[in-house]
Amino acid sequence: MRTRLNEQFGLKWTALALRRADRATACQALLLLEFVLATLMLPTTLKSGSSYNYLLEWLCTGCVLIGIMLVGLARSGAPSRRRFQIVALLLMLSVAALPLRYMPNQATEADLAWQEALVARIAAARKPVASEDMTLLMRAGKPVIFEPAIVTELASTGQWDEAPLIEMIRARGFAFMITTDNAIGGTSRRTPAVDAAMRDAYPRVEQASPNTVHLVEAVRNDPGCRLWEAFADQAK
Repeated sequence: MRTRLNEQFGLKWTALALRRADRATACQALLLLEFVLATLMLPTTLKSGSSYNYLLEWLCTGCVLIGIMLVGLARSGAPSRRRFQIVALLLMLSVAALPLRYMPNQATEADLAWQEALVARIAAARKPVASEDMTLLMRAGKPVIFEPAIVTELASTGQWDEAPLIEMIRARGFAFMITTDNAIGGTSRRTPAVDAAMRDAYPRVEQASPNTVHLVEAVRNDPGCRLWEAFADQAK
């Protein structure tokens, strides 16, 4: 009861202070509050399945606050203007260097050719195909049977029973399986149990840069396999 009263008093005090302040001060106070709340949420980036998109709110609010700081420095006297020039120069250099820091690796012509051959192989398969790179399935016009990262996260936290998926893999319900790496054991896209079932049911491994294709041994009569082998012979 006392905690609730304290919270209500704090909210009323904050609302009263913002009402008495001018618009600029009130907006800055709200932005600062938003930045503090976003900062408190930063530890969520450490959880499984998180990515850099968890930083967007914190970065956007911080950029607005930096802009407000720059305006304040520019409107001040000569000493502050000197600081404004230094800060602005550092920010411009940092922004100009961003493309160099996050330049993605460009796929080579050989990689693109392997990808096209893999898409053709998926399209020719008579059974569904499991792929950690789901864009390959969509390009081939095949359905996405399961989303690897989601089912792995749910299975790891005990919120989903992966037994039917493992049973389907061991029964070779997929024509073949595609992984983004060939690491043995669990990854963020497959649990150790799924990985073990995949390697038992699909022991034959082929590289299709940058992916790995896991196949059943006897697939010589598969039309997709013939397409793949024809391309592999040309690549050699």
